[in-house]
Amino acid sequence: MAEVPKLVLDEELARSTTRKLVATLESVALLVQAGSIALTATVDRVTTNGQLFLYALAFVHLLAAFGAHKTSGPFTRGGPWLALWLGAALLMPLVMAHLVGAQEYGASPACVQLCGYPVAPLTIIAFYPWWSLWRAHLRPAIELGILAVFVLEPLLLVLYLHENPGRANYSGVGATALTLIIAFIIGKAVGRMCAVAAEAQVRLQNESYQTLFNWLHSEVKDRLVLMRQSIDLPDDLREYVDQLEDIVMRGRGRMLLAPERVPLAELFSEQMRIFGKRLRLHAPNIGALTVRRAVAILLDQALADLLTNAVQHGADPVEVGFEVNNGIAQLDIIDKGSGFPASVLDRATTSLHRLRCTARDLGGDLHHLVRPEGGAHLRLTVPLHPSL
Repeated sequence: MAEVPKLVLDEELARSTTRKLVATLESVALLVQAGSIALTATVDRVTTNGQLFLYALAFVHLLAAFGAHKTSGPFTRGGPWLALWLGAALLMPLVMAHLVGAQEYGASPACVQLCGYPVAPLTIIAFYPWWSLWRAHLRPAIELGILAVFVLEPLLLVLYLHENPGRANYSGVGATALTLIIAFIIGKAVGRMCAVAAEAQVRLQNESYQTLFNWLHSEVKDRLVLMRQSIDLPDDLREYVDQLEDIVMRGRGRMLLAPERVPLAELFSEQMRIFGKRLRLHAPNIGALTVRRAVAILLDQALADLLTNAVQHGADPVEVGFEVNNGIAQLDIIDKGSGFPASVLDRATTSLHRLRCTARDLGGDLHHLVRPEGGAHLRLTVPLHPSL
């Protein structure tokens, strides 16, 4: 099978592999934050009201950890929930500076107060692919920008609150910065580990699929063809053999759709074999193009549905056209049958309507084109790289 483009492979594998990992880690991260807040309230010199506030905040994080464990956490939910968690991490240094007093904030050379609070979200940001693929090139700049804000915020607060910051102040700020940078690096390492592990798993799976695919072709399908050609079978038994051959061919077609990237030439070839016994087909030259699984599934379903309609309505011969322009794949099915009205695409009970809905979900469409000479002309369009 064709080599998978690394950007697409890494992105899709990272998103699928880390999603469940993040769903597990989010509850643990919130639990760790709750313990960190409670420890700070107990150990650091804060006002009485400030101590009560921190204990209450720790309890809120405990509840959030329980909710994330039962359902999902901020990263998995995304949107405002993710912004809320990051906002809380950015707001916490300001809160601590108010609770411990101007001269106490950043006074310890070990770390500024509650310096470990941003570690969890920052680590997850580093390895979770929370940007979609078409904006992936922005991710490094966004992540480094967030890291810079977390690192610089304690320093700016120390410079603002202390007229003459001393060695202990700068030491605490430096230790905090180092902690956050290490957390970010660990997150990047975890993300890379997930991608490497997923790549190895998918490649092994693809090898298994390819082995079974070849076995179905060389051991099963070829023997069925040989049986039909060399043995004078009764009509009813020949029909069963034909049905079994169709089942094998459809199974091979489904296996083609298992990898992340699917070779279109093999996909079209399988459909041509399935319908070639019932229709006179003029197939296109596809070349070595490979597409993402979602696009391949749509094209495979379109070929199956549209050619099945042609068989049912006796619309023979059928011309199958395919081309790619500006990243948009275009599939044309043209037959010389009796045709049908465009309103069929609007009927929710028809396969054509469902096919059009799927195409639109991927950014494409299904069009009914008028043929003055008669027959039907359906055109399916879909981006090769849809934003899923």
